[in-house]
Amino acid sequence: QATLVCSRAMPPTRKAKAKAGAAKDGAGSLAMAWKAARSGEDTLATGRSGGDTIADAVTPPAAAGEDSRDDGAPPCQRRRLLECPAPPESALPSAPSDSGDLDSLGCLSDASAGSDPGNHSELDAAVVLRGDDAEEGAEGNDGAELAPRDLQEVVADPMVDIVRLQHARLGAEDQLRLCEGLRRFAQIAGGVLAFGTGCSGTDVVSHIVRLCCDFWAANYGCQLTPQHIVSAESSEFKRRFIETHFQPERVLTDVSLMASESMLPAALYAFGFEADALIRGQSRAVETCQKVMDFVRRRRPPALLIENVRNLNTPNGPGKTDQQEIVAQLNLLGYAVLPLVMQAEQYGVPQHRHRIYLPAVLVASAPIDQADPSFDMSGSVGPFQRVVDNMRIEPLPLARFWLADGSAGLRAWQEDMDAGDGQRRRRGTSQKAAEFEVDHLQAFEQLLLPWPPVLSPELEEACEHLSRRQRELVIFDESCYADSAGETLRDLNLSIHSGKVHTEMSPCLVGSSHIWLRKQRRSVAPSEALALQGLSHTIQKRMDPPLTPAQTMDLAGNAFCGAVLIPILTAMLGCFDFDRACRLSSEMSVPERIPQASATPAGPGSTTSSSDETSSSDESDDSVAL
Repeated sequence: QATLVCSRAMPPTRKAKAKAGAAKDGAGSLAMAWKAARSGEDTLATGRSGGDTIADAVTPPAAAGEDSRDDGAPPCQRRRLLECPAPPESALPSAPSDSGDLDSLGCLSDASAGSDPGNHSELDAAVVLRGDDAEEGAEGNDGAELAPRDLQEVVADPMVDIVRLQHARLGAEDQLRLCEGLRRFAQIAGGVLAFGTGCSGTDVVSHIVRLCCDFWAANYGCQLTPQHIVSAESSEFKRRFIETHFQPERVLTDVSLMASESMLPAALYAFGFEADALIRGQSRAVETCQKVMDFVRRRRPPALLIENVRNLNTPNGPGKTDQQEIVAQLNLLGYAVLPLVMQAEQYGVPQHRHRIYLPAVLVASAPIDQADPSFDMSGSVGPFQRVVDNMRIEPLPLARFWLADGSAGLRAWQEDMDAGDGQRRRRGTSQKAAEFEVDHLQAFEQLLLPWPPVLSPELEEACEHLSRRQRELVIFDESCYADSAGETLRDLNLSIHSGKVHTEMSPCLVGSSHIWLRKQRRSVAPSEALALQGLSHTIQKRMDPPLTPAQTMDLAGNAFCGAVLIPILTAMLGCFDFDRACRLSSEMSVPERIPQASATPAGPGSTTSSSDETSSSDESDDSVAL
């Protein structure tokens, strides 16, 4: 494993061999227990549809001019795959020190620290040609280099590059820890990374897990097979989207059904439920959160990930926040939680999106209090925060996420907008509309701009699908940012004061967003918004019946950000103590008996509402209440 950070192989020391043998022996019994808990797959109706997997569609191409020699070394010794320059020969030691001093190795940290994470010139030109498209592209260009945005089908998945760039920022010590953690987890889980999702909107988690597993297999020699056990989503069109793109083994209409005894155990669950006013007991978020907590109490999964908006950490009662309440409830169930505020623009995506993530790992069978100064969870979580912080990179160019000019997808989107079938417009009260009118009037007067504003002839056609208030924002930005060298973006569904203009970066995407590109003079297509969240055009599939633009934008606005999930998932697999977590999960899990009719997979055309399927638990008196 130490040879991971060197450009040539070095034999492990006797101490390293002894340590590896002890780790293997210690994991044997846990692996057997975990495999036994996962037995009985024949009782689960998979419902998986055929077709190519998502991972097959996003395999990254070899970089131009890349040295393909491997000198017979295994994948974990091929440093070139991590896109870091090799250190000079004089810097490489002949053998690692017995003391385990990582500074004596030719480390990746030195090379990556000196590299510019914002230099994406190689990535900007990366393209993928698949099947017949490759032959047609070669003939049509007579051997000339194909521009990356000539066709929609040839744009490479930017998430593949983001995965590689983020891992290249890890230092030698973190690389070794990740490699060891992945191998350890593979032994415990039998080479399967089983996961479930609930209320995550688009299940971007599934795509990121597959990308990471592919990368880890190629660069660390660790084979983990992703297995999407279950997805729970109450919205019918979101369930159809999830089934079409990710084919989880079960798609349920309610989170409460995830506690079924017929459900296979999974190592990780990700939830993205609403959390508005939990403490005051308002909105449907309380019910959903209680269902998630009840599932956690019954099944005790080894690890959890909860995503929510920044307001989760805003005081929502007498000196207490919703985040503190959720952490306290998880502490009562034996979970250690590491709250994170993640910014998408710091992890490769040009979007101003700040979200709170709550990764948690099962550390005890009894309640804990991580706020107690005497409580030490370092042994269970390791250098989690350091790994997440070190994987920060500069955002890729916006063009990597846009449809090609003149592509069929962009033309279809523009036709939908002209026909009035575009994104839904925010319809506020008359009082709110009056406030917008006053805000816009004052802003125009301050810049001595004429009122009412009038569109120029060249803008008139481009803005036909916009409302009067949205046109006022377009005219205002044309006057204020005409000299801007970069592309400016604004959400036209926000007022002139509450909505900010961003240069070469998208505003935060929400379900009602309508993003305007000033220089291109067009609206951002919903499929482009999905690409910003991690589902590039290379993996978006046609749906029958197709989703409306408003539905697609709803999917994008409520999705996990894929680029942010990569460092969190990497740190969880590399730092969490899954030995203890899986053992405790096997001992404490109490599956719920649910009638078979309620636990069957939801079909693509299912329209069953969440209220039609409820849990038949006889243990409701023992439920967790917030």
